[in-house]
Amino acid sequence: LLKPSMLRLALVLAVVDGVVTAKTAGRVADTCYHSLVQNRHLVGTWTDQSRDDPHMCSLPVCLFHGPNAPRVWVAEHTDGAGHRMQNIVNGMAVAQKVGMNFGGVSWEDEATDQGINFTDVAIDFFGANPRDVGGLFLGAAKSNSGFDFSFWDSKELEGQRETINDGTKVWMAVAHEWYWNYSVPSSFFFPAEFRRKLAAPLASWPLLFTPSKTVVAMHLRRGDLRPGDFRATPNKYYYQIADRIRELLPSAEFHVWAAIKNERGGAYYKNEDFDGFRERDMQVHLDDGFEDEKSLVRTWAHLAFANIFVGSQSSFSYVPMVLNCRCVISMIDNPGLDNWMNGKDEKRDSYQTELEACVQRSQAQNDC
Repeated sequence: LLKPSMLRLALVLAVVDGVVTAKTAGRVADTCYHSLVQNRHLVGTWTDQSRDDPHMCSLPVCLFHGPNAPRVWVAEHTDGAGHRMQNIVNGMAVAQKVGMNFGGVSWEDEATDQGINFTDVAIDFFGANPRDVGGLFLGAAKSNSGFDFSFWDSKELEGQRETINDGTKVWMAVAHEWYWNYSVPSSFFFPAEFRRKLAAPLASWPLLFTPSKTVVAMHLRRGDLRPGDFRATPNKYYYQIADRIRELLPSAEFHVWAAIKNERGGAYYKNEDFDGFRERDMQVHLDDGFEDEKSLVRTWAHLAFANIFVGSQSSFSYVPMVLNCRCVISMIDNPGLDNWMNGKDEKRDSYQTELEACVQRSQAQNDC
């Protein structure tokens, strides 16, 4: 008997002993990089089987491969809803790419930094009921079953994939560096069908957008950061993007979301700090998404279904960036997804061409 390797950061609780098997699976073919559940009858069958075990996720979006495929769990972060959901979504992406199903997330603390119940956020985000979403949070920290394999991140897991048998339980603490191998296209992790499944529950949420208008939604990270923090991107960054978009889409409708309250109930910013957006004929929504669980998910729905989404340097932006399959202007330096463009360094030669292509995508049918 071998104990799982100790995780390297204090983020993760010690994982109970498990049996480590070393038989070569040899079952991962190239098709598993693209495979998703395509037969609805099988989805229902696998979901029913998962419900029989309350310690694993029974949501259809967790099931990518056969019912006996290995399952992978990730750690739940202990800060904001965006960071928590980011690790879950990325964990699902890694699972479907390497031929596994998603088991769930180790349950840590329901309350986010903003005092929002994250279990309720998950129920609304996944369009689930408490019974279905329950297994998502009944991982290692709430069960007595051990893990057969333990890894820190996706790079370690992928390096040992051939040793992981069917029917085994796998612990992978963090999934945020799923893109570690730049030679692998991001679509292997986030194919359109997977993104469609993630976005589907939000499609029915009512939106504030004017019908028939091309909508640009912006998210500014403010509330938790003091003015001057490099992650609190200055307003002028958003102004210049808006100006460029208006040159291409003069009648576009603009919406801006930002929080000014911080987790301690105070505020580093004032309502007047956003007057520059109002003067540019943009609708400003302050602290909408931080009042309660439903307002948070409602904000994600708006950002996910805008024609153009201009994100911030935050995990809160990352979630709707994954769900939005049209035009996403990001501030992330990693390769990103196929429909993302880097909004920084606007003086580079290719910037305008990239922006025009992004705007053109915004007019197409939403693949998600």
